[in-house]
Amino acid sequence: MRLTYWAVLLVLLSTSSVYSQVFSTSALNPTPIDSSGVITGSFPVGGGSAAYYFSVDLQKGDLVTEISLSGRANVDKKLEFTLLDADQHVDNSYYIYAGLDSNQDEARHFSIDTSGHYLVKIRLDGPESTSFRVQLGGSSIPSQTSHPDVAQTLSTSALFPAVIPPSGVIEGRFPGGGDNHNTYYYFSVDLKAGSLITQIKISGRSNVTKELELALLDSNMRSIGSYYILAGLDENAEQTKSFAIDSTGRYFIRLTLKGRENTNFKVEVGGSAFPAKSNGDTTGAKQLPGAIQQLKGPGQQPGAIQVPKGIQAIKQESLPCESRISVGADALFAFDRSDLGSDATETLEKLGPIIRRFGTRPVEIDGHTDAIGSLSYNQQLSEARAETVKRWLVKRDVIPASTPIKGYGKTRPVAPNNNPDGSDNPIGRQRNRRVEILINTCKPAQTALVVPAGKAQSTSAP
Repeated sequence: MRLTYWAVLLVLLSTSSVYSQVFSTSALNPTPIDSSGVITGSFPVGGGSAAYYFSVDLQKGDLVTEISLSGRANVDKKLEFTLLDADQHVDNSYYIYAGLDSNQDEARHFSIDTSGHYLVKIRLDGPESTSFRVQLGGSSIPSQTSHPDVAQTLSTSALFPAVIPPSGVIEGRFPGGGDNHNTYYYFSVDLKAGSLITQIKISGRSNVTKELELALLDSNMRSIGSYYILAGLDENAEQTKSFAIDSTGRYFIRLTLKGRENTNFKVEVGGSAFPAKSNGDTTGAKQLPGAIQQLKGPGQQPGAIQVPKGIQAIKQESLPCESRISVGADALFAFDRSDLGSDATETLEKLGPIIRRFGTRPVEIDGHTDAIGSLSYNQQLSEARAETVKRWLVKRDVIPASTPIKGYGKTRPVAPNNNPDGSDNPIGRQRNRRVEILINTCKPAQTALVVPAGKAQSTSAP
């Protein structure tokens, strides 16, 4: 059969498209990386695993790499990046993985000590509907500019991060993308030895899942520490965290946003490690030399103990096969009572989204008391308080009604109830009065789902 002109053209275009997606699987004959430093493509046809090799000439300097993948949510997908020297010895390697989420992104800085020929190995594992992107940059690739020409407030590129302004404040709006889609923003910041204080906030519609994570990265873009806030039932959430900065130098902050586009966010950094703010001028009235600062509003009375409430009353600890969420009982109950106090909802509404983050993993609720009272009385009180918290969570579809509860009374203190001289230790007793939610992170998720009314939920667990 004779092909027409248009049929031949169609075949040529189709063939060209296929070849544009073909990368070398041979380390002896790798695909050259062009001057843009960008590699994009799709996972191998038919899914499964594949390894591709690329060649690149690098100069002595700093190599910045960023890898990302994007596909369907609730499907396992992985991308691994490996840098090999001329002798094919592994120089550096890292990977990204996404299961529940549709996408993932990560970056690393590598020091190139010797100019020469290098290999990049990219291993892909996942369905063919997944796309990927790899970008190389930095001073070791001289054909690239070291910084974009236009200053950016927000940057999704680890190679060209935005600079945190002297005010230390970053504000913006979620770009959207759905409950399982992540958006990453990168920022550079020069810090000195000291304490970096950070605060993150989100605000949007109630009954809509929204999440913000802040990660502090070192000069090689490896994580120093991170924390997150999550709001589902609530309109907003906020949290603070301090990081100890041991040495002066360049650091990076990565923000991960997940949620609907009608959500606003605000990030603020300060403290002695942030010279732009600590050395800057302050606004408002200043205290005169020799003047005594006057207290405004009701202050804490001598001997009184502050009662944390809301997110401040909740502490989370990750242990082998277990995530332990501890809630200060004083934020929930009055003295010697097991019914919820008038302002307990403020704390419990912060607790629900944290538990939901673990999907349908097995949960247990434990009650604990201080040492005042008999063993039998405190045993009953601890069980009653655990049952009260369980009922509140079950009623709001956070946990199933089959969730077990236990009471330990005063038998498992986390702080001394008395001082070394035998006197009362009220601060220690306050720490011992608590309700703990134990989430088993090793056992498989339960088959029965707890789904809020009108909401759909994935059967996968984190």
